[in-house]
Amino acid sequence: MPYKSVSELPAWVRKLPLKRQRQFMHVWNSVYQSCIDNGNDASRCESRAFAAARSVVAKKVKSLSEISTLSFHLEDTSKIVEMLSKFTPPYTIEQMQEDVGEKFKCECLKCGYVMESDKHCADIKCPKCGGT
Repeated sequence: MPYKSVSELPAWVRKLPLKRQRQFMHVWNSVYQSCIDNGNDASRCESRAFAAARSVVAKKVKSLSEISTLSFHLEDTSKIVEMLSKFTPPYTIEQMQEDVGEKFKCECLKCGYVMESDKHCADIKCPKCGGT
């Protein structure tokens, strides 16, 4: 089922900067609708939509041209890359963060301490307890 607002996104996506939340939502909705329009069932389309949207906001993705090398299963990744290029500028996530000064909202899984960081939450330690 398509997302109508960023408040409906999964919790882990809502921890991302707003611009990346919107990217995730836009890509997810576009891939899902395209998949449904091609006659696929909703479950399959949701899987495809999550894979494509995750790849756009994933730390591992350095550029759109690398999306086709990720390990998610799509019948035709070139169509996905072409579709995504319409919605996302062709530069690295790190450059995008620098351009807009995005911050990550991170919560320590060990002690619950909440912090903001310029780095991805997976790349920092909690200043309070040393956890992630």
